[in-house]
Amino acid sequence: MKLRPVRPGDEREYAGVITSIHGDEGVDPAVLQAVWQREKRLPQNQGRYLILEGRQTCGYAFWTRPADWAAGPVKAANVNVRMIPGRQSAQDFAWILTQMETAAKSSGADVALAVAREDDDFHPGALAACGYRVDRLSRSWRLNLSDRTAELLLARSSARKDMARIGIEIRSLDDTADESIWRDLYGLAAETIPDIPSTFSEAIPSFEDWLARMHEPGVFVDRIWTAWRDDSLVAYTYLVYRAAGDVSTAYTGTRKQFRGLGIARAVKLESIGQAIELGKHSITTNNDLENAAILHINSTLGYQPLPGLVTYVKSLTS
Repeated sequence: MKLRPVRPGDEREYAGVITSIHGDEGVDPAVLQAVWQREKRLPQNQGRYLILEGRQTCGYAFWTRPADWAAGPVKAANVNVRMIPGRQSAQDFAWILTQMETAAKSSGADVALAVAREDDDFHPGALAACGYRVDRLSRSWRLNLSDRTAELLLARSSARKDMARIGIEIRSLDDTADESIWRDLYGLAAETIPDIPSTFSEAIPSFEDWLARMHEPGVFVDRIWTAWRDDSLVAYTYLVYRAAGDVSTAYTGTRKQFRGLGIARAVKLESIGQAIELGKHSITTNNDLENAAILHINSTLGYQPLPGLVTYVKSLTS
């Protein structure tokens, strides 16, 4: 087997490999194109490859590091190797993963993080054999909109009344949103990202990188829901409507002093109601098992558990 760096035009093949590994995982090639285009500005911060055996593509591999390391004593990079069932080899997996680790270490990383689905027959064991240990478990969920339409729309109506009583206005953005609005949203993201449960601090992206993600395919301005107290932004959430795969929750954040008032639930219900009105049938999300507040919201809204994601960690300095 050999590695070939991805290049423009590989997006559909790369996406096809992902679906070949897990048929319920769809990736929009247009999103891959946008991500790769953004990453070209800092090529020293990542490497993405197709795994080839002869002329056949049988997997993909990557390593990535943030543009700026997160605050803290440990610098964590993401690595992974995914191989199509029937072409999986523990020996090849280990060799390719070593290449990703070496590149990540050369970029300054102290540890490598790799994510696997808990229901995968090959991937978790292959990571363990390469010296990785379990770090965290997150839970994936799916909300069936078709079965709960009336209940969810009623909950949205009730939440609107609750928010009005405490002086919270909920509204979606529109195409006239100026830079000050985007700056407000970015400020809230930067404030709440450190609150996401994690063993290693998550790096806060630059405003430019964050804004580019907010304009990737599948993100629509009028589907970003915000909550305001007077002129102050207190919460926001949005779904990603990709051309392939489920509609999924991308982010939800609430200022600390406004938590516990039902605001996150209210903005999520607006995004859910909008998805129903747009004819969508389900929404997926993923949350760390220590994120008790969001897990409680998911449970009360009727989300059903799916196979979760396991984050593995390995030191690159020992």
